[in-house]
Amino acid sequence: MLLENQTINVKVTNMTEIYFKEKGHNVKNGDKINIPIEELPSGSGLKALVMCDYCGSIFEKQWRKILISKDDCCKNCKTKKMMRTSLKKYGNVCSLHNPIIEEKVKYAATSSIGGGSGRKVIF
Repeated sequence: MLLENQTINVKVTNMTEIYFKEKGHNVKNGDKINIPIEELPSGSGLKALVMCDYCGSIFEKQWRKILISKDDCCKNCKTKKMMRTSLKKYGNVCSLHNPIIEEKVKYAATSSIGGGSGRKVIF
């Protein structure tokens, strides 16, 4: 979750000059302006502070990634997010425990590279 009332100092370039003028800023190339984080262009790689949806810690994340993510998680909570997504998508915390995926793995292990290569598949 994006923390509120953040501002960021941005250097105006020839690529962003028109964008900021359209937003109502009187700027020229090379100016440094202080703007609310929400006014950044959608492709900006500048970082904003966000709160982890799982543990509540504060960390930095690129603006363009904030716009496309459904929920924010810090590095410590990546596995929690992965398990939650897998549970939602496959009905299990590990996609390999899904019977359909399990069959695909068995088939791939027995059919690739000669099939009877002596490898044991244990499930």
